Amino acid sequence: MKNPRVGCQVGAGVLRVTRLLPDSDKAQPQMRFAQCNQKGLAAHQLRNRIVYQQFIMKLAATLLGLFLCLSFGGCCFDPCLGSSTIASTGFVFDSDTTTGKGFRQAEIRSLYVVQYSNNRLTRPIDTLRAAPATQPRLVLFDKRRIQLLFTGDSSSRLPSYFRIVLPKANLHFDIQQVAIELKTSEQCRTTCQDVTGVSFTLNGQPRTVSGAYTGAEGAIKLSR
Repeated sequence: MKNPRVGCQVGAGVLRVTRLLPDSDKAQPQMRFAQCNQKGLAAHQLRNRIVYQQFIMKLAATLLGLFLCLSFGGCCFDPCLGSSTIASTGFVFDSDTTTGKGFRQAEIRSLYVVQYSNNRLTRPIDTLRAAPATQPRLVLFDKRRIQLLFTGDSSSRLPSYFRIVLPKANLHFDIQQVAIELKTSEQCRTTCQDVTGVSFTLNGQPRTVSGAYTGAEGAIKLSR
């Protein structure tokens, strides 16, 4: 009677003997079992090596993609990253009171800004105050300059029409007819746009500001 075959199967990453020879021939199954374990260990190591190599390849591809995205201004993550249609424009109050056109600090501190949703300034939606307030929403830079935001995105809810009010000076400044100048962004070769300038009327007088941001330099001066 022939001895049954001794075979190896993969199980839990290690090959095992599936059938043993009769007791009369114990040396052969023990040798076969050792051979199966060696093959199982080799197969397990090979599989781990393949998984590790695949992981390294994916990691290298990810790092390369990240490097390329950062090199091109982040266009791979967001085609409009670094691009904006919002302009921040500065308005500075004239401080020269000797000419009769400037404002005293008490008058400037009394200011508030009304935001409107329409150009005719008939639909107010919010009021921004510098003081008194526990958390001022209108910041006075250098005690006499404010920044207002304008947007060129028609789908944005950010209002672009304002009335600057100084109750202690009995004056107000209306900002209407706002137009944002846009150009195709150079950050990414897409349809993203950047602000190049802002034009509006200030109490009916046309004004133009270049760039997306004007701080102390280039701010619009407000006088009596």
